[in-house]
Amino acid sequence: MNKNVEMIEGGLQCDNPSCDWVDKSITFDQMFEWINSPCPKCGENVLTEQDYKNVVDMNNIVNYVNSLSEEEISEQSKGFDLKAFGDFLPTDLLSMTVDLHKKITITDIKKLE
Repeated sequence: MNKNVEMIEGGLQCDNPSCDWVDKSITFDQMFEWINSPCPKCGENVLTEQDYKNVVDMNNIVNYVNSLSEEEISEQSKGFDLKAFGDFLPTDLLSMTVDLHKKITITDIKKLE
């Protein structure tokens, strides 16, 4: 399998805005166990079924992109408007932070040095 995308995954945080509980040691494989579990600090739900589905979807997207050859990626990206990436070049290595709470949202993109 190619490594077009490297996903550094893992960790959960409480969705309650007034709670600061975070556990970065929880891996993707362990997340299923946390669905509808109470936060150890405040008791709110830590991981909804929808948020877990978003984690699985994101993992599937990364696996799909990593299954593609460089030529296939080039062919499939022909219709993309790269202006959304600002001053980044298609050949730049990028770091992208994604929030998977309620929906899949890109929260930050930066160039890797």
